[in-house]
Amino acid sequence: MKRYIKTVISIAILSGTIASCQTEDLPLSGINAVPEGYRAVEFMAEVPRMNEVQTKAVDPDGGGVQNMTIFCFDVNSLFITTVTAEILSGKGGLEGTFKANVPDHTVTMHFIGNQNLTYFKEDSYRGRSEVDVMHDLEASAGRMIYWNRETIDNIDLYRTSALKLIRNQAKFTLEVADGVRFTPSGWVVVNTNAFGTVAPYCAEHGFEAPHYIDRPFVSMPGNLMKLGDFLDVRNNSEEYVFETENTADDPIDLIVKGRNGDETEDRYYRISIIDNTGDYIPIYRNHHYEVIIQGELLYGQETFEEALTTPATNNVLVSVSDDIKQIGDGVNTLSVKET
Repeated sequence: MKRYIKTVISIAILSGTIASCQTEDLPLSGINAVPEGYRAVEFMAEVPRMNEVQTKAVDPDGGGVQNMTIFCFDVNSLFITTVTAEILSGKGGLEGTFKANVPDHTVTMHFIGNQNLTYFKEDSYRGRSEVDVMHDLEASAGRMIYWNRETIDNIDLYRTSALKLIRNQAKFTLEVADGVRFTPSGWVVVNTNAFGTVAPYCAEHGFEAPHYIDRPFVSMPGNLMKLGDFLDVRNNSEEYVFETENTADDPIDLIVKGRNGDETEDRYYRISIIDNTGDYIPIYRNHHYEVIIQGELLYGQETFEEALTTPATNNVLVSVSDDIKQIGDGVNTLSVKET
């Protein structure tokens, strides 16, 4: 007997169809179109405007959720299939309506927006564990991926509340404090990874949004390739990077080009992401790292290449605590905001 369950979900994203030959692309119109052994799930999604991350910067590939894929797992957390949600309205915009038919023995679902699954060989993963499938799934280079995990039994809870999808990247911005005589002409985050993970996972917490727990973690991909060679700074108002452990052996740096006071020529400066004890700060997904120049920068170099190896202009202090938004050393400040 066919079962038809219509569920409406409101999804707020805090931060087109991609299909392979194995993906379940099923007819979705009308009650009679639900195949035997499947249940229909219908939901609304919206991308609210936020102060921390402006709408146009949410997705470098065009803004908003371009597509939505649901990874389905059974009661034993074994992979069943992927289902491409049909976009009924609002494709690529700030809000829309989606629906999909998922296997009726689905227990756990991973909601993923904007992931390219062209090279995902679904048959190779069928019947494998949730950890094997989702922890190994790498995000496409240069794409902002949205993710969350939920069980089928909890879907009704989101008829009126929001299922929050988190970004798999961190945001960096650069500002100059009021009254500071420094004029930037460009900047860039260097030594960043070309790939990242789609779903955050660690053995202690399982699949969990890192900022929801007391001890955040970094979920690294198997492919640690770097994002090419940087030749100079850029004029972007923000930079998005995949999360990284950011260690002394493999640091993330900002290279800033600009001039102090009445100087007539720009120089290049390196800023390391470290705290007041000299420890490097992990770069977490879905966090906003705001570097604020509050004084004259030191150790300026004539070329971009020289700045990559020169001493950092100063120590940058940081806090990832919810109740301490920003601290500084009197020169520069790095503040972290959960987005």
